Amino acid sequence: MGSSQVGTPGPELSMKTTRAALALGVGLTVLLTAGTSSARPTH
Repeated sequence: MGSSQVGTPGPELSMKTTRAALALGVGLTVLLTAGTSSARPTH
C-alpha cells in the first residue's frame, strides 16, 4: 500500500508540474517582453 506512491505519479505531482510549466512560461514571457521593451527606444 505504501509503495503505490512510488510506482505512478499522482495528481499532486502532475499539478505541480503543470504549475511549474505555467510559471516558467509566464516568467519567460515577462522576461522577453521586458527585454524587447527596454531594448527598443522609448521615443
